[in-house]
Amino acid sequence: MPIANAVEKLQTTLRVGTYFRAGHVPDGMVLAQGWVTYHGSHSGFRVWSDEQKAGNTPTVLLLSGQQDPRHHIQVRLEGEGWQPDTVNGRGAILRTAADNASFSVVVDGNQEVPADTWTLDFKACALTHEEA
Repeated sequence: MPIANAVEKLQTTLRVGTYFRAGHVPDGMVLAQGWVTYHGSHSGFRVWSDEQKAGNTPTVLLLSGQQDPRHHIQVRLEGEGWQPDTVNGRGAILRTAADNASFSVVVDGNQEVPADTWTLDFKACALTHEEA
């Protein structure tokens, strides 16, 4: 009797941290923690957002407020071993064969942030060996 192999699925989780108040927010303040898990064969992970990039670094994003799109907060993706995807300009890459990886979304630079609501929308994929 043949046994079918299940297709491995990428799992992503993004947990938003404590709400912060309008005003001064310090560089490096953690806004969210993310995890990616993939049990299939892979050479790493990519995490990115389709939000507007801030400058030339693919890991730095400029988020617009939901209540007023003129309100902005600049954030960055970071984590141990994660590097900016300078080849494709899409977020951050972690080269690893491990099944799990974590990353953080942090405030990029000291900022004065107005009161608003911000949406964090990230995508993730496992890299194949050809993409390594």
